[in-house]
Amino acid sequence: RIPMPSTLGVYLDQWLERQRRIVAPQTHAGYRQRLETHVLFVYPVLMKRLVRDHFDRLYNDLAGEGLAPNTIRQVHAVIHKALADAVRDGLIPGNPAHGALVPRPERRPPFMVSQEQAERVMGAAKDAGLYSLVYFAIMTGVRQGEQLALRWSDVDLDNGVALISRSLAGTTKSGRARAIALSPSVVRGLRQEARWGGADGSSDGHVFPDPNGVPWMPQTLLRRFHAALVRAGLPK
Repeated sequence: RIPMPSTLGVYLDQWLERQRRIVAPQTHAGYRQRLETHVLFVYPVLMKRLVRDHFDRLYNDLAGEGLAPNTIRQVHAVIHKALADAVRDGLIPGNPAHGALVPRPERRPPFMVSQEQAERVMGAAKDAGLYSLVYFAIMTGVRQGEQLALRWSDVDLDNGVALISRSLAGTTKSGRARAIALSPSVVRGLRQEARWGGADGSSDGHVFPDPNGVPWMPQTLLRRFHAALVRAGLPK
């Protein structure tokens, strides 16, 4: 049995340390960033004194500071998960974050681009050395973590099929593998990618590695692409 921590802050520090051994590094970094950036003011509250009102006030204050509704919802998701684990471990009888008032998710209108803008986006991707990666993402709709975890052994170029069976976080979001069809233009791009990378499509390396030959870290990839968009005079 895990001993009862005194305050929420002590518990969350211990919880983050346990999560380090369970979740992917980027997931753990996201948990830590959300908690240490937005939740510090409730850290001193005693675990046995926590009630839903603490989190109602927290989310209201975050909204008052201008934090986006979706970011507040992400903060709540981490807190709720951490306290659900405390309930499971017998530290508290119920989850005090359950039912807290969180803002509705943002519904942003789709961002439409013209043919000329699309060509400039792909030109920026090419300048950043990301053309094949971006083109694959646009044409297949595969999630970023799934695409970055894709290996050549998952791809059948002759039959135009890719097996999506993992992500950078481990499993796919659904927990199941799925096969996706690849258009002829995507297959041509992948064959070119294999030639550039020195692979023949039969090795077990990553299809879209970073310059060091390992999977891109999502934030590093995003910064690189954003920088290329800015250089091309395009919005991020």
